Amino acid sequence: MLVGKYLAKLLHINYVECRIGKEFKGLKGFLLLWYYAFKHANGTINLTVQRMALPVLLMGILRRSKTIVVLHHYDRKEKNSWFYHINMKLLIYLLKIDTQKLRVVVVAQYWKDWLIQKGIKQSNIDVIPNLFDDKIYEDVKTTTQKKQQIYLGQFGAKQHPLVFEIAKELTTLGYYCFFTIPKSNEVITHQNYEVKQLTFDEYLKELASSLYTVCLTSFNEGWNRTAHESLLLGTPVIGNNAGGLGQLLREANQPIISTKEEVVALILQKKNIYIPDVFLKQYHINQFSYYAQPLVAYCSNGFS
Repeated sequence: MLVGKYLAKLLHINYVECRIGKEFKGLKGFLLLWYYAFKHANGTINLTVQRMALPVLLMGILRRSKTIVVLHHYDRKEKNSWFYHINMKLLIYLLKIDTQKLRVVVVAQYWKDWLIQKGIKQSNIDVIPNLFDDKIYEDVKTTTQKKQQIYLGQFGAKQHPLVFEIAKELTTLGYYCFFTIPKSNEVITHQNYEVKQLTFDEYLKELASSLYTVCLTSFNEGWNRTAHESLLLGTPVIGNNAGGLGQLLREANQPIISTKEEVVALILQKKNIYIPDVFLKQYHINQFSYYAQPLVAYCSNGFS
């Protein structure tokens, strides 16, 4: 994790990354995950995701260490277990207490505003967005030819039902529509779309050669990596106003839609949607130290 490595280097402390390496489901899985988190939260500063925040914080209290929680997104509409939602309620309650041993990092201003509305002090929230190295994308962007295809994002539960209606209509109009997926056993060939597993280089080329990327999510997400990478590759994005995705679209002057008809009309118009360079520079990896300043100050307090 970039944040952890950066803090460890500045503070001259060891960086240890603990990953459980498998997926847990249900209440039993959550408790096993919590046990793992509690057992390994033995650093001077512990950096964790929201799902494991409570046991890490408990160990932090016992060891008098600091806890930083990275909150990517949260939406009650997500079809997760009731325990997942209770976990989030408890985390918000603890953040309201304003302890000097707990801090939260979010990936978009949208989520900072959301937490402030929940009653959490602004000074306890830091925004460190997803940042990108433009060089990785520049060569692909300038050497790839466009095709009659539309990228629909990563296949999965977050996809809005409208996406499949859009794919059906665009396919009848002669467009090739596709999703991507990280696992080979989830590859699908459907009459209206294809779900493909690609290497990173293949993914960049397919994304750059698409006319548009359509990002319609069924819940408020943290940011949207595929949307951002599309813009870096010169492919405009059409999406809905859903959490950090909505913020991304507004900042990049990309169209925000709410109906199938709007998406299809924009694509058929072959509208040349401008991608502002100032947006891309704002989220360049060289901006990391700027965004991380408040968190560094918080972590440095107490170090000699």
